[in-house]
Amino acid sequence: MGGSYEDAIALLESRRRIRRPSGALSTAVARDVGLRPEFKVGGAVLKGKPGLVGMSGWMEELGHSQADLAALNIIHVAGTKGKGSTCAYIEALLLAHGAATGWPKQVGMYTSPHLLVPQERVRLNGAAIDEPGFARYFFEVWERLFSEEAAPVSERPRYLQLCVLVALHAFIREGVGAVVLETHHGGEYDATNFVAKPVVTVVTPLGRDHVRQLGPGMKEIAWHKAGIFKEGAVAISA
Repeated sequence: MGGSYEDAIALLESRRRIRRPSGALSTAVARDVGLRPEFKVGGAVLKGKPGLVGMSGWMEELGHSQADLAALNIIHVAGTKGKGSTCAYIEALLLAHGAATGWPKQVGMYTSPHLLVPQERVRLNGAAIDEPGFARYFFEVWERLFSEEAAPVSERPRYLQLCVLVALHAFIREGVGAVVLETHHGGEYDATNFVAKPVVTVVTPLGRDHVRQLGPGMKEIAWHKAGIFKEGAVAISA
């Protein structure tokens, strides 16, 4: 099966939302999809299903467990200001440490958004994954999650969810020893936040951004960003 890089990009683009959901997420739906009861914070009302919903199940469908994710030694990064730069610095430090000590032998990084092409989001050893590699891992994910036996397409991953799944699938298949994982926005309900055991969590300086999704004030925004903190993981806040 499989397909070309161009085919992969076309299918990925087909998973973008035509428009943002307008209906508020009800308490009943929030409970059904496993969100914390305080999902409405300070006037920030979630629209549609958050990106977090479904991610754990889809990773399991791909054959990957939380133990597989833990083996990636994930450094999870959220924040408003300097998030991308912080990820780049961490990646550079890991690469330098690997060159000096032999560990990690390979470094992965997932960032968002991309500048020119989607595969920039998936980095291996300091460079974007190449087109054949992106296409290979994309179709391994697509053919498993969008098969005729799978749930309806409407219940399958959307664009950003699919990007994260492809990246983590690639990192596991490549045997990466350490991963820098950047949130899209927010943290608590972000599609990246299904990782149960990151080794380090980082929140960079906050600002008033994505207020329609995260809330009008810094308190509400901080609540969402702090959602990436996990028991047992080092927590760093700037």
